[in-house]
Formats: sequence, C-alpha cells, structure tokens
Amino acid sequence: MDACWAAVNRPAQQHIARRLFEAGLQQRSDVERDLPHWVTRFPYRPGSDGE
Repeated sequence: MDACWAAVNRPAQQHIARRLFEAGLQQRSDVERDLPHWVTRFPYRPGSDGE
C-alpha cells in the first residue's frame, strides 16, 4: 500500500490523472472505452504547466 501511495503522489501521476478526469474518466465516455490510448495523450513534462 505504501508503494501505491508513493506512486499516486508523484507529480507525473497527478498530471495524468487530472487530465483523464477532465477528459471524462469515470463517465460513460471514449476515455473509459479506450483508456490506454488516452493515457498516452497526456505526457508529463516537468514545469510545463506550473507543476
């Protein structure tokens, strides 16, 4: 469980999760149907959006 929380708290993971929720994650949407495609659409670049 500690490893899980450590991963979730990484800036890259938070960046991707935020973008996925904005795009429709946890709703009946294309994001839910094709999650692997959508995860790759939001690459993390440190400092790119103030994070």
